[in-house]
Amino acid sequence: MRTNCRTYELFEIARLILDKAERFVVVMHPKPGEGPQEFFISVPDGLPFSSEDQVLAHVLKNHLDKFVDAVETEVEPPTGNFPTVNRCGVTGTLLGPPNYHRYQALVVEHHSMNVPNMPFEKFTSRIESVRDEEVVKEWIEKMRKETRYKLKQPDGVVEGFDTMESLKFYLVNKRRAEIVRTTNQARFSGKQAESLPRGLLRDSIFGWLEQQQRFPLETANNLRGRLRRMHFTIYKRGSKGASYVCAVKRKFRNPQTRLAESLQDLIDFIEKHPNIEVSSLPEQFLGIDIKAKALPEPSQEKAPDIESVSEEEAAKIVEAHEQKRAAREAGEASADAEPATEQTASEPKASEPEAAVVEATPIPAPAKPEVSQLEDPGLRQMMFDLRWLVTEGYVTEYGDGRLFAPAPMEEQAPAAKKQEVPEKKHSSDEAVNTKTEAPATETPATETPAAEKPVTEAPAAELKPVASEEEPAKAESVAEAAKKPEAEPESVSTDESEESERKASSH
Repeated sequence: MRTNCRTYELFEIARLILDKAERFVVVMHPKPGEGPQEFFISVPDGLPFSSEDQVLAHVLKNHLDKFVDAVETEVEPPTGNFPTVNRCGVTGTLLGPPNYHRYQALVVEHHSMNVPNMPFEKFTSRIESVRDEEVVKEWIEKMRKETRYKLKQPDGVVEGFDTMESLKFYLVNKRRAEIVRTTNQARFSGKQAESLPRGLLRDSIFGWLEQQQRFPLETANNLRGRLRRMHFTIYKRGSKGASYVCAVKRKFRNPQTRLAESLQDLIDFIEKHPNIEVSSLPEQFLGIDIKAKALPEPSQEKAPDIESVSEEEAAKIVEAHEQKRAAREAGEASADAEPATEQTASEPKASEPEAAVVEATPIPAPAKPEVSQLEDPGLRQMMFDLRWLVTEGYVTEYGDGRLFAPAPMEEQAPAAKKQEVPEKKHSSDEAVNTKTEAPATETPATETPAAEKPVTEAPAAELKPVASEEEPAKAESVAEAAKKPEAEPESVSTDESEESERKASSH
């Protein structure tokens, strides 16, 4: 994705990861209040199980070589009268005669090692009895070999075990921490999930996997954060559209964006033809049909079999080749002679004889196409321009080869100023209410005549009389106007009036 700068749908990436088990990791948590609240984890590989017996059977079957070395030895076969031999109905393994003294131990060992997920009662109910001398002899020959287990790290007390049951007892009691542990969370590779035994845990994992493959919402949400940390761009087309991922951040043009002429022509063409494929650009944009002008493969004549050619035909073939060679040599000689007669003092150019030789050659060369995908300058420039537009973010190239270029974004006009001052004023009350809503600084002083101007329109410092000896009457009239009932809601506070009086007295 970083190399080709293509845009892929987030769900498409999620399904691609879920397509193979080695591409994802499984994280398991128990549901609160439902079922067991902890898992039994196999220490050697980290797989979860629902019981300790399943863990032990899994470790003994798949990781036994990490604890012991199995050594087979020849022993004396069992002796006695064995009319029948029991056989496992699941695996077909011979277990032994029911009257053999180690029969129960062999049955338990086979169950724990081969079919630990099946209940023991169901397992025993599927045991078959075979009354056949050949089968009995086969079991006796099998018992001639005995497996002994030798510890890789002996503890000084014991070094080996004769049976699997004794080894199992030792591992559970002495080295349990190296086999099993309990936890409320399990994390392991998706490939390891295939080795889980059939049961609740395996069904839960693959049921959830099937659900995510249909609609990978949870997987896509997990990928979203990781892709952002890897500096990928994630965006959504439309309010309810699909999410897309790309290594390049998109750029949007405006009417002032200026590009080179070839770039502008190409992006305008892609804008007018949305979802056009890259493979169809040469034909629709440049008018070049690459398929029709592809280099044809030279036809090769099949040589006749040597055995089917007679001596006369072989002589004719040799004679034809001699004639062609003689004509070629004659052409070369004539080409060498022509430049010598034309040139007087200077030597002939090296390229001229070569051209003459090509013209005199009787064997025609394969016709070269008029337009080649590698040699056409217009096509090469178009591919360079397309690559630049995609890597810069002006054009989106999807994973299936479709192209899309958004139209230039229009600039938003600035919001017009609201006219809050009315054109006409019918009464002083309406003027007072209007002026209190609009700021005093936005109303020009020339809009209202001085005689009709209300008292509340003046600044706060002018609402109170000013102590002056020249205009005492005017100050008193202004003060009386300020004390009227209709002007009380818009009058200045007492603190402001006292402050203005103190300023006036100081002057």
